[in-house]
Amino acid sequence: MKKFSNKLPSKLNTYLEFNILVLFFPILSVTFFFLRIFVNSSLIFEEIIASTIFVIAILTLTLLKKGKFKLRYFVNIVLIAMSLSQIFTTIILDVDRSRSFYVLSWVRYGEVQITENTINLVHVKSSEKLNVAAIEQRISEQINRGLIDKKQYLHLTIQGKFLVKFSDLLAKLYRLNGWSSNNH
Repeated sequence: MKKFSNKLPSKLNTYLEFNILVLFFPILSVTFFFLRIFVNSSLIFEEIIASTIFVIAILTLTLLKKGKFKLRYFVNIVLIAMSLSQIFTTIILDVDRSRSFYVLSWVRYGEVQITENTINLVHVKSSEKLNVAAIEQRISEQINRGLIDKKQYLHLTIQGKFLVKFSDLLAKLYRLNGWSSNNH
Protein backbone atom coordinates (compact mmCIF):
# COMPACT_ATOMS: atom_id res chain seq x y z
CA MET A 1 0.00 0.00 0.00
CA LYS A 2 1.29 3.44 -0.92
CA LYS A 3 2.05 6.04 1.70
CA PHE A 4 0.47 9.44 1.24
CA SER A 5 2.77 12.41 1.40
CA ASN A 6 2.23 16.06 2.24
CA LYS A 7 4.39 17.03 -0.71
CA LEU A 8 2.77 18.30 -3.87
CA PRO A 9 3.17 15.87 -6.75
CA SER A 10 5.93 16.90 -9.11
CA LYS A 11 3.40 17.34 -11.94
CA LEU A 12 1.52 19.86 -9.82
CA ASN A 13 4.76 21.74 -9.08
CA THR A 14 5.50 21.86 -12.79
CA TYR A 15 1.91 22.92 -13.50
CA LEU A 16 2.17 25.79 -11.02
CA GLU A 17 5.51 26.92 -12.48
CA PHE A 18 4.04 26.70 -15.99
CA ASN A 19 1.11 28.90 -14.93
CA ILE A 20 3.55 31.43 -13.51
CA LEU A 21 5.40 31.43 -16.82
CA VAL A 22 2.19 31.74 -18.86
CA LEU A 23 0.77 34.52 -16.69
CA PHE A 24 3.92 36.60 -16.42
CA PHE A 25 4.19 38.02 -19.94
CA PRO A 26 0.54 39.13 -20.33
CA ILE A 27 0.54 40.73 -16.90
CA LEU A 28 3.85 42.47 -17.68
CA SER A 29 2.48 43.73 -21.01
CA VAL A 30 -0.70 45.11 -19.45
CA THR A 31 1.19 46.66 -16.53
CA PHE A 32 3.69 48.33 -18.87
CA PHE A 33 0.81 49.51 -21.11
CA PHE A 34 -0.92 51.28 -18.21
CA LEU A 35 2.34 52.67 -16.88
CA ARG A 36 3.04 54.19 -20.33
CA ILE A 37 -0.44 55.75 -20.35
CA PHE A 38 0.09 57.43 -16.98
CA VAL A 39 3.83 58.20 -17.11
CA ASN A 40 4.92 58.13 -20.80
CA SER A 41 8.50 59.26 -20.23
CA SER A 42 11.62 58.45 -22.19
CA LEU A 43 12.73 56.13 -19.36
CA ILE A 44 11.36 53.00 -21.01
CA PHE A 45 13.92 50.64 -19.45
CA GLU A 46 13.07 51.87 -15.94
CA GLU A 47 9.35 51.57 -16.65
CA ILE A 48 9.81 47.94 -17.76
CA ILE A 49 11.83 47.20 -14.61
CA ALA A 50 9.12 48.82 -12.45
CA SER A 51 6.47 46.77 -14.26
CA THR A 52 8.53 43.61 -13.73
CA ILE A 53 8.90 44.25 -10.00
CA PHE A 54 5.16 44.90 -9.77
CA VAL A 55 4.36 41.59 -11.52
CA ILE A 56 6.82 39.69 -9.30
CA ALA A 57 5.08 41.17 -6.26
CA ILE A 58 1.59 40.26 -7.59
CA LEU A 59 2.56 36.67 -8.37
CA THR A 60 4.37 36.26 -5.04
CA LEU A 61 1.41 37.68 -3.09
CA THR A 62 -0.92 35.33 -4.99
CA LEU A 63 1.18 32.35 -3.94
CA LEU A 64 1.28 33.60 -0.35
CA LYS A 65 -2.49 34.08 -0.28
CA LYS A 66 -3.09 30.58 -1.65
CA GLY A 67 -0.65 29.13 0.89
CA LYS A 68 1.60 27.74 -1.86
CA PHE A 69 4.57 30.02 -1.42
CA LYS A 70 7.92 28.28 -1.39
CA LEU A 71 11.35 29.73 -1.89
CA ARG A 72 11.69 27.58 -5.02
CA TYR A 73 8.62 29.23 -6.56
CA PHE A 74 9.87 32.69 -5.70
CA VAL A 75 13.25 31.95 -7.28
CA ASN A 76 11.48 30.61 -10.37
CA ILE A 77 9.28 33.71 -10.55
CA VAL A 78 12.34 35.96 -10.36
CA LEU A 79 14.25 33.93 -12.98
CA ILE A 80 11.27 33.87 -15.33
CA ALA A 81 10.71 37.58 -14.72
CA MET A 82 14.32 38.46 -15.49
CA SER A 83 14.35 36.36 -18.66
CA LEU A 84 11.04 37.55 -20.07
CA SER A 85 11.54 41.17 -19.10
CA GLN A 86 14.93 41.11 -20.85
CA ILE A 87 13.25 39.86 -24.02
CA PHE A 88 10.49 42.45 -23.63
CA THR A 89 13.05 45.21 -23.02
CA THR A 90 15.09 44.24 -26.04
CA ILE A 91 12.08 44.24 -28.35
CA ILE A 92 10.59 47.50 -27.08
CA LEU A 93 13.90 49.40 -27.00
CA ASP A 94 14.92 48.11 -30.43
CA VAL A 95 11.69 49.36 -31.95
CA ASP A 96 11.92 52.70 -30.16
CA ARG A 97 15.62 53.43 -30.57
CA SER A 98 17.18 51.25 -33.25
CA ARG A 99 18.48 52.87 -36.41
CA SER A 100 17.92 49.53 -38.16
CA PHE A 101 14.19 49.79 -37.53
CA TYR A 102 14.16 53.41 -38.67
CA VAL A 103 15.86 52.45 -41.93
CA LEU A 104 13.22 49.79 -42.57
CA SER A 105 10.51 52.39 -42.09
CA TRP A 106 12.26 54.88 -44.39
CA VAL A 107 12.49 52.20 -47.09
CA ARG A 108 8.79 51.47 -46.61
CA TYR A 109 7.96 55.09 -47.43
CA GLY A 110 10.42 55.26 -50.33
CA GLU A 111 12.56 57.86 -48.57
CA VAL A 112 15.84 56.03 -49.20
CA GLN A 113 17.00 55.94 -52.81
CA ILE A 114 20.09 54.49 -54.40
CA THR A 115 21.46 56.10 -57.53
CA GLU A 116 24.74 54.95 -59.05
CA ASN A 117 25.56 53.06 -55.81
CA THR A 118 25.12 56.25 -53.79
CA ILE A 119 22.51 56.46 -51.06
CA ASN A 120 20.22 59.46 -51.23
CA LEU A 121 18.57 60.35 -47.92
CA VAL A 122 17.26 63.78 -48.89
CA HIS A 123 13.64 62.77 -48.22
CA VAL A 124 14.35 61.38 -44.75
CA LYS A 125 13.17 63.83 -42.09
CA SER A 126 14.95 62.24 -39.13
CA SER A 127 18.28 63.58 -37.83
CA GLU A 128 19.41 59.93 -37.69
CA LYS A 129 20.21 60.26 -41.40
CA LEU A 130 23.26 62.43 -40.64
CA ASN A 131 25.47 59.39 -40.04
CA VAL A 132 25.49 58.14 -43.62
CA ALA A 133 28.07 55.40 -42.98
CA ALA A 134 25.84 53.93 -40.25
CA ILE A 135 22.81 54.09 -42.54
CA GLU A 136 24.72 52.33 -45.33
CA GLN A 137 25.74 49.63 -42.85
CA ARG A 138 22.12 49.16 -41.71
CA ILE A 139 20.85 48.94 -45.28
CA SER A 140 23.48 46.31 -46.08
CA GLU A 141 22.57 44.33 -42.94
CA GLN A 142 18.85 44.45 -43.75
CA ILE A 143 19.51 43.29 -47.31
CA ASN A 144 21.59 40.38 -45.93
CA ARG A 145 18.80 39.51 -43.47
CA GLY A 146 16.26 39.45 -46.29
CA LEU A 147 14.22 42.36 -44.95
CA ILE A 148 15.09 44.73 -47.82
CA ASP A 149 15.32 43.80 -51.47
CA LYS A 150 17.56 45.80 -53.78
CA LYS A 151 16.71 45.78 -57.45
CA GLN A 152 16.39 49.10 -59.27
CA TYR A 153 15.25 50.58 -55.97
CA LEU A 154 15.02 49.51 -52.33
CA HIS A 155 11.80 47.95 -51.08
CA LEU A 156 10.76 45.81 -48.15
CA THR A 157 10.35 42.07 -48.49
CA ILE A 158 7.32 40.35 -46.96
CA GLN A 159 9.33 39.75 -43.77
CA GLY A 160 10.41 43.42 -43.73
CA LYS A 161 6.82 44.60 -44.13
CA PHE A 162 5.70 42.32 -41.31
CA LEU A 163 8.46 43.58 -39.00
CA VAL A 164 7.62 47.24 -39.72
CA LYS A 165 3.88 46.62 -39.18
CA PHE A 166 4.68 44.84 -35.89
CA SER A 167 6.90 47.80 -34.91
CA ASP A 168 4.07 50.21 -35.74
CA LEU A 169 1.73 48.19 -33.54
CA LEU A 170 4.14 48.15 -30.58
CA ALA A 171 4.92 51.84 -30.99
CA LYS A 172 1.24 52.75 -31.02
CA LEU A 173 0.35 50.42 -28.16
CA TYR A 174 3.19 51.54 -25.88
CA ARG A 175 3.50 55.16 -27.10
CA LEU A 176 7.10 54.84 -28.24
CA ASN A 177 8.19 58.39 -29.01
CA GLY A 178 11.52 57.47 -30.63
CA TRP A 179 9.77 55.34 -33.24
CA SER A 180 7.11 57.99 -33.81
CA SER A 181 9.63 60.75 -34.39
CA ASN A 182 11.99 58.75 -36.64
CA ASN A 183 9.83 56.46 -38.77
CA HIS A 184 8.64 58.86 -41.46
